[in-house]
Amino acid sequence: MQNKEKIMTKIRLFLFSLLISLFCFTPASAETVNQREAAVKMAQNIGTHFAKKDLAQHDARPAYLKEFKVVIAHSLGNSENEHKSFKTLAEFEAFLKSRETDQLPARNSESHVRCQKGICHFEIRGMLHNNLYLKSLSYVYLNGQPYFKTLSIVDGD
Repeated sequence: MQNKEKIMTKIRLFLFSLLISLFCFTPASAETVNQREAAVKMAQNIGTHFAKKDLAQHDARPAYLKEFKVVIAHSLGNSENEHKSFKTLAEFEAFLKSRETDQLPARNSESHVRCQKGICHFEIRGMLHNNLYLKSLSYVYLNGQPYFKTLSIVDGD
């Protein structure tokens, strides 16, 4: 009888450790196909409006949480990256417009976007002087919906 209890205890311990290992090795934040498609759609939408210079339209139904960050890298590498925080896309749009002279720099965003593990990458197929390029955006999920938290831009200087 005592031997049978030892065997049952070992079986329970094995099953318990198996259950724990399943929880430990299964990522809690794994993206589903639908979530990734939603992230790609959000990124393409942001990219399109970035290039059209009308980002402020998205403030009615924002794709960001309370605040988002923008990192602007310079292609010549002769100056530090700029880091800014914005509460609205309209505020970000106003910041970009304040830096324009004769509607330059132009803005570019490729429609080919790859999203995975919280980052969407936009393909940059060469750079021109006096252009801004949307390079990537990072995002998180809240209630299954993607929200971007950082935009990375390359200044073609």
